Amino acid sequence: MSKKLSAIKAARRNYKPEIKHVSFEVLPFVRKLKRSSKKAYNNWDVKPTDDYGVACSIGTEYAAHFAQYLKDNRCMAGSNLLGHIALDIDFSDTSPAKGYWVGFFSYLENLIYEAAREIDIFSDVDEVHRATASIVFARMQEAKND
Repeated sequence: MSKKLSAIKAARRNYKPEIKHVSFEVLPFVRKLKRSSKKAYNNWDVKPTDDYGVACSIGTEYAAHFAQYLKDNRCMAGSNLLGHIALDIDFSDTSPAKGYWVGFFSYLENLIYEAAREIDIFSDVDEVHRATASIVFARMQEAKND
């Protein structure tokens, strides 16, 4: 690993909650915004760079932090955090900083591939549909009883 990369790389850690889930803002690429801002967080706060390769490496590290966060905070998986991150990425940026998101999504694709190898994907999605239908049915029953 280059000295340049190691000097700016976020420390590796776990995100295991003590009592409740750990806030998303602890991730190295998320920054809490000032109260006067329209939104609470910038979910893709990366520094300008002139080194595409370093940006790719850092993006890969950011993806690893994100994956570890989800692994340690199961209740947050499926809550569209990735969508919130994507909303804050400037995909039109053609500078070397584009490497951050290229590295980020490339590593996530590899993780998806590795996980997908271990399960029957369509059986799993059928189970997700059954669980969702069960929740919807229970909420409808609660609404009828209110």
